[in-house]
Amino acid sequence: MTDERPDHADPNAVYYHRYLHGQRVFAAFALGVVAPEALGWIVLLLNVICLLAVLLPALKRGRTGAWRERGFAAIAATLLLFDGLWLFGIYFAFGLSDLVLSVFLLYAYRRGFAHAPEPVFTTAVALFGAATAIFEFLTGGIPFGLALLLGIIALDGPDDRIALLRRAFHGTLVFALAILVAFAIKLALVMLVIDPNVLAEFRAALSTRTGSSFVANLPAQEIAWISAFGIDVASLDRHWIYAVFYMLARLGYATFVIGYGAPVVGMAIMGAAVITTGVLLIRRASAREDPVAGARLLVLFASALVMPVWSLVFLSHTLLHAIWMVRPFAWFIALVGILVFWPRPETLRR
Repeated sequence: MTDERPDHADPNAVYYHRYLHGQRVFAAFALGVVAPEALGWIVLLLNVICLLAVLLPALKRGRTGAWRERGFAAIAATLLLFDGLWLFGIYFAFGLSDLVLSVFLLYAYRRGFAHAPEPVFTTAVALFGAATAIFEFLTGGIPFGLALLLGIIALDGPDDRIALLRRAFHGTLVFALAILVAFAIKLALVMLVIDPNVLAEFRAALSTRTGSSFVANLPAQEIAWISAFGIDVASLDRHWIYAVFYMLARLGYATFVIGYGAPVVGMAIMGAAVITTGVLLIRRASAREDPVAGARLLVLFASALVMPVWSLVFLSHTLLHAIWMVRPFAWFIALVGILVFWPRPETLRR
């Protein structure tokens, strides 16, 4: 594998082959038998089929009051309706990352791996983590995957408090390690075959995404728009808290992805979802239910923290790519569905 392309006109440009691109491999095989125009539609259709394969039976069985079924239905509906599938699903650069989530949700629903023996659970999570890394296009697949994993464990994990919490911890650890190992293998191969300096490039790119310096990467018209309000644009780079507030503003506008093109609708949906999630978590936690119920709530609370914490760590990336990174915040909508149907303590056990 060689890199024979000429130097990019932008000296700061980074070629995307430096990432783990399952999309490139997928396209190399699929485009031999499928027209490019059809490929995106096929990926979108596969996503819809997988999600409906969870949603429809879960809704049917959920009529009897089964909390597990209603929880899975809430997650599937969220991924289908509020994950921006209507906008990004046809682009297989995004659709394949979404398909990893959809397939994993379908597997979890059908096979119940969250309460399966440890080897089955570990293998499933490791494969999920590796697939997430391979098809991640820096569009939120990793944090959304972790939130989804924790949510599934809370819904379908063991009926023992210690075992449930241990499974949530082990699942998080295995998921993270699988992603790190996948990237480490790719970096090692690139260093050996393509570019021995790729590790330095990777560190620089990671530093850029975790920093709070972003103004230089904003579009010129946006900088002019900010300046028109008398705001010193340079101050956004100098103060971390300013960058956080600007990230929230950009994410707020980007909720049009969730609101089907209307930022106001998107902000209303997300604001209501976040507030309702907080209120329901507090109410359920204060009900003094049995220890297993408390553990499930704790795992759900951890899943709610994933995207906010991720956004603060990868501040610059979330801010600059808010239109993509707003999508994992839809997890709060799923949490509302899970918590609204919170059952009586005795029905939490399978």
